[in-house]
Amino acid sequence: MNGWIYLLQERAHLNTNTYKLGRTGNISERLKSRDYRCCKIISICYCPGVIDIDNHTPSYKQAEDVIKKEFKSQFGNPVEGSETFCGNVNKMIEIVETECKKRRDLWNKYRDFFDKFFNPAVQLQSPPPGNQVAQNSNKITDNNTTSTTDPWDIIHPDERDSAFIKNMSTNWTQYGFDRVNTRINKQLETYLQKHHGFTCDAHCSDFMEIVDRMQFRARNFPVQLAKYHVSNLGKLPDWFEAPGRSDSSSPTSRNKKRCNLESLGITPDTILTFKKDTNITCRVLKGNKIEFRGEEMSLSKAALTIVNEMGYDWTTIAGPQFWMYNSKTLNELSNN
Repeated sequence: MNGWIYLLQERAHLNTNTYKLGRTGNISERLKSRDYRCCKIISICYCPGVIDIDNHTPSYKQAEDVIKKEFKSQFGNPVEGSETFCGNVNKMIEIVETECKKRRDLWNKYRDFFDKFFNPAVQLQSPPPGNQVAQNSNKITDNNTTSTTDPWDIIHPDERDSAFIKNMSTNWTQYGFDRVNTRINKQLETYLQKHHGFTCDAHCSDFMEIVDRMQFRARNFPVQLAKYHVSNLGKLPDWFEAPGRSDSSSPTSRNKKRCNLESLGITPDTILTFKKDTNITCRVLKGNKIEFRGEEMSLSKAALTIVNEMGYDWTTIAGPQFWMYNSKTLNELSNN
């Protein structure tokens, strides 16, 4: 959730070195209220909600908590309530602007990633077990390209075959989080601390309790873990490939190769057929694109158009799983 951090001087403290720190999700309404009409506004900083991990804790509240802690370190305890401090106003402004800028920079750095990975319209799916077609069709796909992002790629490659990952969707209580006993799976607990910056057992348990409250807890686990990793460590894991990167290979053990038509020996003007209806065809163009119904597009965009017309309500699809050459899907050819 987006918000603002502000610094002001209340009427009773005008012409002193006493200032009040505050936060709000609606700055215009806050400043219209009676309590703030006669105040002197010192600074207002925008704080994006990009690292909002818990739905109940907006990002700007987290920012305010960090700033309060720094204020106490620099200026001592509050002189009134928990938000009014005495000190150098320029230093206060610097602290506020630095914290908010850090969060804005984080948002700008990963804007494409957050837009695609955490889009509420995306239907996140279950962990790895299951047939390969289902797995790949559940990836988050940019319809303008053939690059895909699998939410479960947030899991470290060494742990993707671990029992606590594979069985999380079928037995959440045993392999994820036991709500009744407030107990997290020990393997999972160790993993979170080793790879995602969790500092202690209680830290892990608190995080899993948040996920446990969600409607699709196992499906939401990788999303919340990705958010938490960025919030905690300020970046995505080194092994994770975010949308838009130019790398030709993905770190996931389940989709190691990105389909490249030229590398498969499929040249421009080659005709591909659609797996679900071989009467549907497309013509290969340069640059890993195809011509479908007279338009240039990606394999995935064309495939999604077709399955939607067939009555499937899918929002994403992996095109190479559905386009065939010589009776084999492009995905099969890539993995051979």
